[in-house]
Amino acid sequence: MISNVQRRLGGLAAMLALTLAQIAPAAAQHRVDMAAFDRQVRAEMTRWHQPGLALAVVRRGQPAWLRGYGVRDIRSDEQVDPDTLFALSSCSKPFAAAAIALLVQRGKLGWDDPVTDTLPWFRARDPWVTRALTIRDILSNRSGLRSQSIRAVAPSRRAFLEGVAASEPIHPFRANYAYASDMFALSGEVVASQTGMSWRDFARDNFWLPLGMTRTDADYRIARADPDSATPHDLIDGRMVPIAWRYDDQVGLPAVGINSSVRDLSKWLAFQLGEAEGPELTQASLAATREAQIPLRGPYYDSPFHDVPGVTDEAYGLGWFMMRYHGTRIFYHHGSQDGFRCFAAIVPDQGLGFAALENSPNAALPRALFLDLMDRIDGREPGQWGRDFLARQDAIIARIAAREAALRAAAQASPRPPLPLAAYVGRYDDGGPIGAVEVTRQDGSLVLRVGDGSFALHHWNGDRFEMLGLDDPRAQRLAFVTFRTGPDGAVAAMAIDDLPLERQQ
Repeated sequence: MISNVQRRLGGLAAMLALTLAQIAPAAAQHRVDMAAFDRQVRAEMTRWHQPGLALAVVRRGQPAWLRGYGVRDIRSDEQVDPDTLFALSSCSKPFAAAAIALLVQRGKLGWDDPVTDTLPWFRARDPWVTRALTIRDILSNRSGLRSQSIRAVAPSRRAFLEGVAASEPIHPFRANYAYASDMFALSGEVVASQTGMSWRDFARDNFWLPLGMTRTDADYRIARADPDSATPHDLIDGRMVPIAWRYDDQVGLPAVGINSSVRDLSKWLAFQLGEAEGPELTQASLAATREAQIPLRGPYYDSPFHDVPGVTDEAYGLGWFMMRYHGTRIFYHHGSQDGFRCFAAIVPDQGLGFAALENSPNAALPRALFLDLMDRIDGREPGQWGRDFLARQDAIIARIAAREAALRAAAQASPRPPLPLAAYVGRYDDGGPIGAVEVTRQDGSLVLRVGDGSFALHHWNGDRFEMLGLDDPRAQRLAFVTFRTGPDGAVAAMAIDDLPLERQQ
């Protein structure tokens, strides 16, 4: 017979075992050797020839671990620090989803409300899609409406979005996952229409200021002029080269366009983990953005972790990618724009937040560092992620370079335009969202002028030109511009990628 004392001791032992099981993951996190992780980061900086990098690691109940590595610009010795400003690019998207979640919480709209209830001017090619497209659809990459290169030439966000709506869908509505960045810009118009505020002001008043994110904004001109800002770099002819910081944030925002530091992002991550207060948005409302909406699979599957051992259950929610790594739920987003890369993640079950900002095209480096940290936190021997992801990135760069070389080789068949440059000069109009554009001559070359923007047109092949930033023609090509002649041999029209514009004069 078991005595009362034995029963009490048995119950106590069971409670103790349960308590130890509950605290074991947290205890394991406390044993992580962050000095060893720091050494690994420094080794990867050398391996990747990385100019600058800033990291934030947020862990429940502990001060944020903030570090800067390398330089803000390879032409100087100015060091990156936790307050250095970088472009977040698509790491802006969780902020976009949070803004909508706050309006849902306030009862201003619902996740499944049609977009046209708020924005009646947004008309897709298919009238059924126009009626059926919801707020949930535009934040979950399942609309089928593809991103457009005309962002660079659009005179306004609305004009740009009208062009996106009128474009040929990439897949049938809700049939597939396909990354559609521009739908998040559309969500910014929803916020502006519902509140009478610009998205930038709404985010500032409801997220950045309440969280003390004093160095976060959405105007690259402000960030670029800051004395502690990073300079973007690109890989040109095998060398890391500084390039101009520019972005059409007033068109792309909030799909892209936020600029911040890892110190500020650590506050955002802490809020996401329920460890910081200030914003009106509740954790219950925030949790809605992390519900899976569509699995990552099919012809447009583009996960950066697609062949990583231990990764399962990949999906997209509302402004968040999601997956499991060895069974642990992870929510993340990455971002890329000329010369900047971002990666941010939260791991709610472990009370972990991670952010990496860098001033180079090395998109795979932050992902490698994140997996290294996850291995350390879970008690696994860290994988050779830096080596493996660099090999993967090198292979991707080699394929892109081979494709570009083939294009340029074909271009040599027609090294000069078939017409004098003066023949292309004129005014063109699409009769729609872009409106009038002008092609002029400047210093012996062609320049495309759209609203307040100007772009260099460098001859490519035949009547085709590549469109580049006028201030830094070494940077990434923005689009191809192709001219078409009429029966009389004169230039009659042009196209910016697949956007046609007729010549007016």
